[in-house]
Amino acid sequence: REAASSAEEAARAMSEAERRLAQGDLEEGREAQEEALRSLEKAKAALEAEARRLRAAAEEARRRMEEEQRRLAEEALRLRQLVEALEPREDPAKEGAREAKAALERAEASMQQAASSAKAGDRSRTSSAQQAAEQALSEAEQGLEKAAGEPGNSEEQRRRLKELREEQEEIRRRLKELEELL
Repeated sequence: REAASSAEEAARAMSEAERRLAQGDLEEGREAQEEALRSLEKAKAALEAEARRLRAAAEEARRRMEEEQRRLAEEALRLRQLVEALEPREDPAKEGAREAKAALERAEASMQQAASSAKAGDRSRTSSAQQAAEQALSEAEQGLEKAAGEPGNSEEQRRRLKELREEQEEIRRRLKELEELL
């Protein structure tokens, strides 16, 4: 706003300078030109200050996104470790636990890639990695459903599966927030 105001002042001063010079009033024309230059310098300074502010805000957003991606990758690792702790007895449940573990490993890797891309300022790769993480989380959820389908699962295992699902939903929510930042 300040830059626009200063630029308008410069334009008015230049018009005044042209008018004065056309009338043959060299001194008034020179003063109006100097006023125009001062206004342009003010506009330039305001634009530079705004550019610095925007760069700082972008850097802060990039840093927050990188940190959140790193935190989400750590959360995916923790979820994978919880899945590894499951002890299904039947083959379909075992297969589901293996699928969930593999999918969480992919989600973790994708989140780490997203953090790395965010750090580099590559929004396209960050977004792509986030989408891959989202897909891997969906696959992990399907694997967990298979693992949970085993009859005779203990109350503790059912509780852990419920916690895993809740944590996956929290990760999804955070990924959506990060996508909105992009």
